[in-house]
Formats: sequence, C-alpha cells, structure tokens
Amino acid sequence: MSNTTLKRQLDSNERNSLSEFNDLEAHLLFHRGISNTEDARAFLNPEYALQCHPAELLKGIDVGVTRVLDAISKNEMICIYSDYDADGIPGAVILSDFFEKIGHTNFFVYIPHRNREGFGLNTAALDSIKDKDTKLIITIDCASSNVSEVAYANGLKMDVIITDHHEVPDILPDAFALINPKQIDCAYPEKMLCGSGVIYKFVEQLLKIGKFDVHTGWEKWLLDMVGIATISDMVPLSGENRIFAYYGLEVLRKTRRPGLLKIFSSQKINQKLISEDDISFMVTPKINAASRMGEPVLAFNLLKAKTEEDADVFSRELMHINDRRKVEVAQIVKEIKKHIKDKGHDLPAIAYGNPNWQPSLMGLAASKIAEEYLKPVFLWGRGDGTELKGSCRTWGDISVYGLLQKLGDEFFIQYGGHGAAGGFVIKTEKVAMLEDALASHLREQEVALRTHDCDSHILVEDIVLDTVRSIEKLAPYGMGNPKPLFVIEGKVHSWKNFGSIKNHFEIALQKETGEIIRAIAFFKTDESFRKMDAGDTVKIIGHIERNFFAGRHTLQIKIVDVV
Repeated sequence: MSNTTLKRQLDSNERNSLSEFNDLEAHLLFHRGISNTEDARAFLNPEYALQCHPAELLKGIDVGVTRVLDAISKNEMICIYSDYDADGIPGAVILSDFFEKIGHTNFFVYIPHRNREGFGLNTAALDSIKDKDTKLIITIDCASSNVSEVAYANGLKMDVIITDHHEVPDILPDAFALINPKQIDCAYPEKMLCGSGVIYKFVEQLLKIGKFDVHTGWEKWLLDMVGIATISDMVPLSGENRIFAYYGLEVLRKTRRPGLLKIFSSQKINQKLISEDDISFMVTPKINAASRMGEPVLAFNLLKAKTEEDADVFSRELMHINDRRKVEVAQIVKEIKKHIKDKGHDLPAIAYGNPNWQPSLMGLAASKIAEEYLKPVFLWGRGDGTELKGSCRTWGDISVYGLLQKLGDEFFIQYGGHGAAGGFVIKTEKVAMLEDALASHLREQEVALRTHDCDSHILVEDIVLDTVRSIEKLAPYGMGNPKPLFVIEGKVHSWKNFGSIKNHFEIALQKETGEIIRAIAFFKTDESFRKMDAGDTVKIIGHIERNFFAGRHTLQIKIVDVV
C-alpha cells in the first residue's frame, strides 16, 4: 500500500513569473525552488565560467599548492591516497592525469582495501608508503577525521595534504594543509562538493599558480571523472555540482578514454546519449564492485588504461569480479529469505548475518530484501575483518537512522547514516538480540505507509515527445533535483513478465489512437502489484523517459509503484 501526494498547481502570479516556459516546465522548475525567469535560464542553460567559483576561496588551498609545487620542483616522491569508491577512484585519476600531463612521474597511487583497512588513512599503509621514500601524501575523499594517523605520518617525516568533503570533527588533523569546503571558516560557497570535485579545484589552482606548459582549459577534459563522481556520490545536483554533472556528461559523450569506452560498449550504453541514469546504474556499480570484492585498484587501472588492449584486460577482470559480486549477493539474499521463511513473514524488521559474509556486500543485499519485503533490514558480516560490520536499509517512512539511535550504545560500537540507509559495527554479544529489539521498538509505533511525492497527474494520452523533451531540459537529475515523478492514468492493453527468468514486469497502456506505451519495472513481477485485466483503468506512479534500446527510439514509463 502507498500514500500519494501531488504538488500543488501554481497560482497566477507564480505562473506569470515563469511565463517564458510551458506549463509542465514552469511547474517542475517552481517545485525545484526556481521561481523566476532569470534563475530558470541559469538552471536550464548552465554556463561553466559564470557559475563555478574561484578555487582560491578554498581554505588551505594556497598552502597545499605551494607544497605540491615545491615537491614537483625537487622531484619528490608523492603518494596519491584515495578512497576506494566511485568518488575517490575518479579523483585519483584526476590527480594522476595532472602529474602525467606536467611530466612529474615520481608518484604512485595507494587505494586501501575496503574490508581489511577500511576508510581513511591507517598506520600499516603509512609504513608501506614511507618505504617508498615518500615525502608527500595527498588524500582524496578521506582523512578529515584521521587525527592520530596524520600525526603518525608527521612522525615518519611525511607531509600530508588532505583534500576531502566529509564532515570535519572538532579536533582537526595536524596536516600540512586541509582543503575541505565544510570547514567552518572556509569561504568557498559550494559546501557540498564531492571528493573528486575538491581535488579538481585543487588541480585548477595548481595549473593557475604553477604556470605549466599546459594548454589553457585542458583540465576541463577531467570533468568526465568529476561528473562520474558527482553523480555517483549522490551530492545535491544544484549549484556548482549541477555544473560538474552537466558538463561532466558532455565530456563523457566525447571522451576517448579506452577504459570508459570499454564499459560503454559492454553495457550497451550509447555514448552520444549517455545520461545520469547510465552512470548510476551501469558505470558506478562496476567501479564500486572492485572495492566490494577487494580489488579497488582494478577500477583505477581500467579508468586509466592507455590502450584498447589494456582496457580489454582490465574490463574482463572487472566484469569477472562484478559477476562474482552478483553471485555472492544472490547467495546472501537466498539465505536471508530462508531465514524469513523460517521465522515468519510477519516480522516487523529483518536482522540477520553471517560471519563469513563480506560487510561490503551487506548494503546491496539489504536493499534487495527491503524492497521485496517492504520492511527495514539490518544485515551484518565479518569477512576478512575483525569486527561485525553491517548495513541497514529501509522501506517507506521508517528511518533506519532513528532505529540505530534508539538502540544506540547498548547494541552498537559505532553507527551512522540517514533515514534511508546506515551502517554500523555491532557488539558480538548483541547480535542474537538485534531482530527482537527492532521488532519490539517498531511494534510500539505506528508504521507509516510509503509516500510518493508526485509532481503531477497526467493521462497516458499526454505522453508525447514534447513532454519528454520538457522533462529532459531539467536534467541531469539526482539529489536536490529529483527526477519528475508522475501519477499516470491509462487503460491496460496487456501485461506480462519478461526477461530470461521472467523477473521483470511490463504493463502495456493503450492510447485512444491505438498507440501503445510500455510501462516497465525491472526485478519485479506481477506478484509485486495488484492483478489487472485488459481494459482496466490503472494508475501508475512512475518516470517518463525515452528508450534507445537496440537503436530504436520509443517513449516509456519506468514504474515505481502501481496504485
């Protein structure tokens, strides 16, 4: 069951303030906080030079740039230390591309093992980095909270420049420079850059101050990596992040990186038409699969591949790892379903784990179970580590972060997250009690229905090319600029399950003209929705989009729910 809300219609004054745009465009713009023509023009037609901020406004950037330029002049060994995800790894590509462009070859990249080393700096890694006679470490997408580790590096006579975007603690690391727009006294206007966005601004300033023999504007070719990271890390796609996503997609449509081209071809992505959805659902999972399966450097190597031959080798390795990831997640999901069957489907929440499971796979499995069983899911494993680490996902309006807070220090050594997703380290002696504790708490409160906040109600007759073109004008969509969601009403022509194992669902809606509009839901079956017959009037909650599969161009609905 679902609740559905519709955004209100604009009044006459609000509509007049956006009179340059058609009704749908004005409605979508207004409900994304854009209420006048000047702001709408800037949003719909982003201008890089006008809407990006000067890099020198970042606190600490000049100190950091000076240190890097000094290291380059002395040919010192530099370590690029990046996080292992689809934000950190593209950032490592950005900085390594810069060093190669200016001819500084005395550097190497270190990406920590997700399960064994975890997030951020660690002393064992610092010891191995020091063994390479490293003088300078530049972090990407991590280390703002690594107070003791930075002190350890200082003791090894290595300077640390931190570039990051995570929340900063009250006590800051004693780094040579800390470049993070979230510092309280940082004047940089865009506080929500991703990690790759921060290192890109750092490279901008290096090129400006260093006066290298590099063609003006060369750095904009690095926006393919910034775009991938900005979309992958789910930062708000407004302000400068919108610029990075918008122009990042433009560069991706022209990029000649062999590794990216290999991903596009293997995933049947039309490069000229690549969208934010292609990044989120096709590219990001491949990058993240490398670290989830213990080989983060493989994703870096693929993105950095110089030849088609290298790209082919790295791509096949990555696809093999991704296939292994799929198999392992499927096995985990199968085991959880057996647990649910044994315990009974009336559980208010699901909490389960296995010491042999890799914690890095728990979020993927939890998402699948939460979506299928419509309840909060907490999963844990130990894998190669020493602690029981887990991930949690939810359904509807139940906040998993609220549940984590409720159980708090009694159950968890550490936890964090937000309403929809979280992570935790659980006390070993509390594992067996977690499911009952969650159930007890949830039974005490009224569980809210899932609420779909829809932009508008339209008829299937209204789904025409001009409608889709209006929707596409506001892209790229993501956090802070959600993809338009509609209540779409129409008559059922037919419905079916499809796919090799019949795990996808399609409803064919017929217009009065006889034209068919397909509505599809991946990894759903008819059991997920109410039964319907030909001729029934149905209301579908979904997104309207174009489908370019196999060279054909059609309009379709991506189903979110059926009411």
